This record gives sequence, structure tokens and C-alpha cells, in this order.
Amino acid sequence: MQLSEFDYHLPEDRIAQQPLEDRAASRMLVVYRKEQRWEDRHFRELPLFLRPGDCLVLNDTKVFPSRLFGCRAGVGALPIGKKNPKRREYLSARVEVFLLQPVMGDLSTWRALVHPAARYGSESG
Repeated sequence: MQLSEFDYHLPEDRIAQQPLEDRAASRMLVVYRKEQRWEDRHFRELPLFLRPGDCLVLNDTKVFPSRLFGCRAGVGALPIGKKNPKRREYLSARVEVFLLQPVMGDLSTWRALVHPAARYGSESG
């Protein structure tokens, strides 16, 4: 499986910037596996879908700004002066970094997803 299989365009206006005032009005996607279909419902309807013995896991983690956008210099690029005609070529590559979890206790090193990405060196896992 390739990470690129999860890439898709999501318009900015479809990304919630703050929770709804009526939290129970939040949308919920219900999947009917046997029938191979799904439908949009509201979170207030969740109890209708729970059965005795089901395990409900709640996630109350805090969200922090973890998506960074920027530009990168070309691989092996030398410092480029303002008047160098190649400057725009090297600095035009856009990059998105999604921080996943800190690797170091001082938060200076993070495990991250980078798009577009290229692997340098070797890492197993």
C-alpha cells in the first residue's frame, strides 16, 4: 500500500475550523458493511447504532496545529543570491509537513509525513 493512495483534494471550506455550537448536530458517516453502502447521519443518532456488548472508545485528545506549509530548496542546492536567475526554480517547490509525534523529549525532533516526499537514506519500519 502506498501513502499516496490516501491523497485527495479537500476544499478549504469543507474543513471545520471550530466545533458546531450544537455538538450533537455534527455529521457522522454510518457504514453498512453487509449491504456495502453508507449514509450521512448526525452524531445525536449514535445511540441508535449501538448494540449490547459494543465497545465505544472516546477520544478526548487535544488538537494542536500540526500541519506546516512551506517551500524547499532543491536537493543539493547551493545558497542562491537574490539576483541569480535559477533562484525561483530552486525555491518553487511547495512542501507540506504533517507532524505525527515527537521523537525527542524536548520536542525538537518529530516523526512526520511530508508531501511531496522523497526518501533519503534508509529507514526500516
